Amino acid sequence: MSIADQELPEGVDPDRIITHSVYCENCGFNLRYATYVGICNECGSPYNARPLKMKGIFLPGSARFPTGDILVALIAGSVSVWAIRAGLRPGNMKMLSLAALSGAIAVSYAAFAVRRAGRFWRAVRVVRRIRTEEG
Repeated sequence: MSIADQELPEGVDPDRIITHSVYCENCGFNLRYATYVGICNECGSPYNARPLKMKGIFLPGSARFPTGDILVALIAGSVSVWAIRAGLRPGNMKMLSLAALSGAIAVSYAAFAVRRAGRFWRAVRVVRRIRTEEG
C-alpha cells in the first residue's frame, strides 16, 4: 500500500510521512506510514524519525553488550579491595585514598553496565519482534 492509496488525516502533508520501515526503539513497532515526529501507536513512546535526529528510533548497532564496562568495574573493584587491605596497615593513607577512588570507579562502571545491559536486552527483544513480523 502506497501513501497515495492511504487516506491521510486532514492537514497531513504526504511529504512528512515515513515511507520505509523504521522501528520504535522501545517496542519495535513499525512506524511506516506514520509522521516523522510523533508518538508510537503501540507503546506511547515519543520518536523523531527525521534523518538527522533519529531519536526514539531503533538502530541495530547502537546497543551492544557492555563487556568493557563490566571488565573495568571488575578490575577497579579488585584494585579497591587490594588497596583497602594494604591501607589497613598503620600510616598508609595513600592506599585508602586509592581504595576510595578505585571503589568509586568500580561502582560507576557497574551502574553503566547495568543500564547498558538493559538497553541491550531491550534491543534483543526488538530484533526478535522485527524478525517475527517480517517473516
